[in-house]
Formats: sequence, structure tokens, C-alpha cells
Amino acid sequence: MRFLIDTQVSFALATGLRGIGVDALHLSELGLSGLSDAETVRLAADSRRVLVTREPGIAALCGPAGAVELVWRNGSSPARVQELLSGWNDVASRLASGEHHIIIKEDSV
Repeated sequence: MRFLIDTQVSFALATGLRGIGVDALHLSELGLSGLSDAETVRLAADSRRVLVTREPGIAALCGPAGAVELVWRNGSSPARVQELLSGWNDVASRLASGEHHIIIKEDSV
């Protein structure tokens, strides 16, 4: 499973995911920080990547291509990134079983 990390999510998440063997790219690595929501969704779909975002509107646009929506006040803290990484196998398993829009709240990891 491949992931595209939106710009408002910490770059450290992409780095951390790669560290545990997950194919993850951050939009800033691609020089695409200024994309519109529609362009971001299209890029994720065209590249067959699940979008990881903190923006509810964009996650809802992804449809069956898949999205992981992070509902956190401080999504870029090192502790928050580690918390997400520790539960990533569950996220991947839920996506693999057909769930298309996963919402992760601060207290649910």
C-alpha cells in the first residue's frame, strides 16, 4: 500500500513511515505544496496512493481511492507522529479490508 502525505501533515510522518517499510511520499518532496484540494486528490488517485491529510473536506473527496484523516490539534509533534506510527499496521489493515475513509482522532490511536 502506498501513501501520499498532504502538506499540513508533518514531513516526519513520511520519514517515519518509510522507516518502517511503508511507501510514503510527502507533497513537499515533490515540490507540490501549492496544489488545490482537487489537484491533490487527483494526484493521489493517479499515483494510486492513499491520501493522508488533516483536512476533512479533501478526505471526503477521495472516495474509493482512500484517505486517512487525522483529527489532531497538533499533528506535527514528535510524540503524535510516534503515536500514529505505532498504530499504522491497524490503519493499513483497515484499508486493505475495504475501508475507504479512516478518521484517526487524538484519543483513538
